[in-house]
Amino acid sequence: MRRSRKTIPAAMRREIIERDGNRCVYCGIRSGQLTFPGPFRVVIHVDHVYPDSRGGDTQPWNLVCSCSRCNMSKGDRTPKEAGLSMDFLPEGWMYDGQIYNPSHFEEPDGVA
Repeated sequence: MRRSRKTIPAAMRREIIERDGNRCVYCGIRSGQLTFPGPFRVVIHVDHVYPDSRGGDTQPWNLVCSCSRCNMSKGDRTPKEAGLSMDFLPEGWMYDGQIYNPSHFEEPDGVA
């Protein structure tokens, strides 16, 4: 049975997109750029680093911007499992004035 997906609040989604500079943390491409082969415009999504379906939190420290290509190749895996690395780390990993621990990106506490 499939779990229902957690909704990312619109305000949090906007903050994540602003924090990450509206670009994919895995490949660095920006929203609206043309892709090759194309011409297709890049669409940026807000993605759970540790998958929602595997118990990942819908919290700023577990959310990043991801282009459709990277998001689809990552699927229901961690970046490490998918062979992806973060092209850049969003500045300070801050959200709403709080700094979040980057060590949570692979295996958050309490998630088996």
